Amino acid sequence: MNLTTGRRILFALPCAAAAVMLFGLAAMADTTVAPNGLPIVTVHSTGGTVTIAASDDDNVRVQSPIPNLRIAHFAVPQGGRSRIMLPGAQRRLFGRQGWRTFQMPPRQVWVPNLNRPSDGISVENPGTDITVSVPKRTGALYINAEAGDVVIQKYRGPFLIVADGGAVRVANLVGRGIIRTISGNIDLVGIGGDIHIQTATGNIVGRGIFADRADVTSQGGSIDWRFARVGAGAYRFQSTDAPIRLSFRPGVAALVDAQSNGGSVQQTFDPSQAQVRFSNPHALSLAVNGGGSEITVTSMSGDITVEPVQP
Repeated sequence: MNLTTGRRILFALPCAAAAVMLFGLAAMADTTVAPNGLPIVTVHSTGGTVTIAASDDDNVRVQSPIPNLRIAHFAVPQGGRSRIMLPGAQRRLFGRQGWRTFQMPPRQVWVPNLNRPSDGISVENPGTDITVSVPKRTGALYINAEAGDVVIQKYRGPFLIVADGGAVRVANLVGRGIIRTISGNIDLVGIGGDIHIQTATGNIVGRGIFADRADVTSQGGSIDWRFARVGAGAYRFQSTDAPIRLSFRPGVAALVDAQSNGGSVQQTFDPSQAQVRFSNPHALSLAVNGGGSEITVTSMSGDITVEPVQP
């Protein structure tokens, strides 16, 4: 998928160079689409909840209470390096320092190279609840939810999830990708791979996280992250004036460096579980279970807490 294909299908931005071949399929309340190759699935939604679930079927199945969904194939160029540009966004929120404007800058996303024949399948949701079942072997998943929530269950592969005010709830996902909201909360359970999360004012909650690496930013929303396992890393957590809480299950080893310019930084480990290398009211360096993967935590004015998982 090249840059213009991604813009046209996912974000409806002007196309300039790539030719995208679309031919409509009759959309029914329950529609099955047979991909001609590895499926690249894109969903553009203007409302309602979009649910994505993996299935044992090799086809893509779309279920909806209304029959007027637009489903189409599009050509996916093979090979070459391609990208999608996410536009900037902002949100005003009243916090401990009064009204503030939180901004997310534009972000360029590189799309994984496709080394085997693939078939693009796009779904246009006009504003209702839909369920999209995808094969276990899927080339990539792209969702642009202008309104409404996004729910993903048991997915493996590359992904890009963009939502405005709706929540994003993900369970049992392994892959490399980005989740981005403006004000919607992000709830994660059982997540692995290489995870990048960005929100202006949404809260982020992660449970049972075993990702190899993670980059998590919430400017005005809280971050509550529970490590079940760590990989090579690195891990980075950042907020503007919202609290950050990191919890570690027994046996998880990591080296944590935390700093908050205007908030407190504290840890609640027993001395037998973690060695404090440096500590003051606004900064902390801590070797958990002997130390391991690097975890960096920073905030301008939010409080930071590092603790063991409570039974």
